[in-house]
Amino acid sequence: MSQRQVNSQPPLRILSFDGGGVRGVSSLLILKEIMFRLNIERKKQNLKAVEPWEVFDMICGTSTGGLIAIMLGRLHMPVVKAIEAYAALAEYVFGSTNWFWQEGSFDASRLEKATKLLVGMYAVPEPHAELKQLLKSEREDSSQRHIDVGNNVRMMKSSQGDPPQCRVFVCAMMANNMAHPTRFRTYQVDANPTTNCYIWQAARATSAAPTFFKPASIEEHGIAMTFLDGGLRCNNPIRELLDEASSYKPFKERPVSCILSIGTGKRGTASLSGAGIIPKLQLLGVINMLKKIALDCEKVEQDVASQLKGTPNTYFRFNVDHGLQKIGLQEWDAMDDLVQHTNAYKEGPDVSSAIDRAVQSLMRSEGSDMITIERAAGLCGTR
Repeated sequence: MSQRQVNSQPPLRILSFDGGGVRGVSSLLILKEIMFRLNIERKKQNLKAVEPWEVFDMICGTSTGGLIAIMLGRLHMPVVKAIEAYAALAEYVFGSTNWFWQEGSFDASRLEKATKLLVGMYAVPEPHAELKQLLKSEREDSSQRHIDVGNNVRMMKSSQGDPPQCRVFVCAMMANNMAHPTRFRTYQVDANPTTNCYIWQAARATSAAPTFFKPASIEEHGIAMTFLDGGLRCNNPIRELLDEASSYKPFKERPVSCILSIGTGKRGTASLSGAGIIPKLQLLGVINMLKKIALDCEKVEQDVASQLKGTPNTYFRFNVDHGLQKIGLQEWDAMDDLVQHTNAYKEGPDVSSAIDRAVQSLMRSEGSDMITIERAAGLCGTR
């Protein structure tokens, strides 16, 4: 196919979210700023304001980044509502701990309940429903209807028909196969499909961090499969995103205008405060795991930036570089610090300039300098 033919197709815009516990709020705040500036530019051209699911062709995430991907891309939540819901969910899930003899430091059933409630709210939207209010409600019937709905909504809306405007997948690790992440998708693929599980199951699987939550179990064809947090293998899932987008048939030979990756803090931020909640015998292993995740994230970030440096204004990585180092993955009560440090980061001149360039890339509809998604993936060694 000629370059002119390639560029006659709409360019792709793809987005990935790192894992990072409560620090996922930082990712959402960065995206909020990007969307705010994007909609200002759209208004100048008499275009309507849009939300992420209307902008990005594919969104992926790992761990709590996977939950964010589902909220934005599958449930079509506005960014502002996603921030509010994420903060409420973090407080509800991490605000109480298990007894020391129970599996996992935190109660996985609370994560499941909150996710089902969230799915139910947005599968049958009610303008006045707020996740925080429903989670704290003393009346069981006030939230049970949403939970009942959310319990039965699958990742794929239908087995037939047109694919969703925004394709979403989240990464999890099978307990007996840690070599390659499993991708739970909202769309069909031609090869190696995964089960069309319920949304809450996919969210639970991608977030099943060892010692924090007990492993997740999903049954397919009568066989129960055990899953762990996708962050154990790809906490920064940008390579997974490039591989998936480049092998997805409807995206074949499409140009790409923007590859956006949003993190939850630079190296050293994968800390664990309140160590008393974890038995001492497990603590060393947890610390080593978090250090490895932080190092892997940084290496992927550096490698992809180097591999795509020849395609200016296509790949953008935003990741708070200072201030989040001492905020633990479960510190839901540190939201003020998260907001403060993230605001300081995105207001810096270099970052602000990069956000402006990212917005211009998102606005691009054509250009001879755009590369195909296959070429981008090839440069990064995922093809």
